[in-house]
Amino acid sequence: MSEWKSLELTDAPLYRAHTSAAPSQNAWLSFGMPYLWDVSGAHRLWEAGGCLAVEWRGTEKPPFFTFPVGAGDLAAAVDALRRHAAGEGRRLTFRYVDEDCRAALEAACPGQFVFTEDRGAADYLYGIDALSTLSGKRLHAKRNFCNRFEKSHDWRAEPVTGERFDGCRAVFARWAEGREATGAEHLAIERAFAGWEALGLEGCILYDGEEPIAFAVGELLREDTFDVHFEKAVEHIPGAYPMICREFARQVAAAHPLVRYVNREEDMDLPNLRQAKESWFPCSLLKKYVAEEKTE
Repeated sequence: MSEWKSLELTDAPLYRAHTSAAPSQNAWLSFGMPYLWDVSGAHRLWEAGGCLAVEWRGTEKPPFFTFPVGAGDLAAAVDALRRHAAGEGRRLTFRYVDEDCRAALEAACPGQFVFTEDRGAADYLYGIDALSTLSGKRLHAKRNFCNRFEKSHDWRAEPVTGERFDGCRAVFARWAEGREATGAEHLAIERAFAGWEALGLEGCILYDGEEPIAFAVGELLREDTFDVHFEKAVEHIPGAYPMICREFARQVAAAHPLVRYVNREEDMDLPNLRQAKESWFPCSLLKKYVAEEKTE
């Protein structure tokens, strides 16, 4: 048996209850990621086999599911979702499947799926100590940017709270000037502000005097890993991006002493974004796969 409903903010506790036994470093298995980016209200939350999966029904890709989470019967969940997909005349497809999920899917449904690596969906993981201190030769350029910024600006970094949402909005508006297709991200950020406490979000905002110039927003994925959903800065201010990355890492480290890794999510195969993420020298990449049901 399987049932679906629209994805709503009130589903967060249920979803997190299903992931609590085996919390993941995979950003796409958080509740925040599918909820924030459901800007069209088309995504569905499926209960099948005692597991939960999110069905993405956007315009850019054919419908697909995230990996079913929870301690239920994975084989039964897959079978129920397969029947649903077949009823719509399509093959069952899971996206953002990490290595652990791939192994679980192979064990539950041996030989039933073809796995294709999706390099653009790989999560970039960084050591929080490296981001918060910028120590070592590899990060000397980032450290130099921060040193110059600190000397030339009257700056401060503060936690994002409700009264600072407008400052974040001002930063995003300046960042979006001259860019195309920023509407979905704007809506995702507004969903973050509207559901801030229920989503368990945290943020950092950087000021130059009284002017907000950068902000970052994320959530705790598991005890040792924090996920950064959004990071924006006024780009013509040198050092704004390294500063907000460093200051948010310091804020997270102080609030969550057990965190060892920061997940800064994927690059979506965008060359400039990939170059930017690689310039911070990740300690590892969390590989992701597309799992498609085999045809007979």
